[in-house]
Amino acid sequence: MTDRHHTEDQYDAARLAIRQHRDNARCWRCDHAGCWWHDWARAYLAEYQRGQAVVS
Repeated sequence: MTDRHHTEDQYDAARLAIRQHRDNARCWRCDHAGCWWHDWARAYLAEYQRGQAVVS
């Protein structure tokens, strides 16, 4: 139960961070294909959602 709650907290934090990052005009990497931060965040959220689909 604690692990699931912790994972949900990480998921919420990742979503919030993505929103803040996307709104941050100073991220010069976003002007180029393959911003490493967005690549990581998308992969993390996709992995989380795959895990949720398996659980439910």
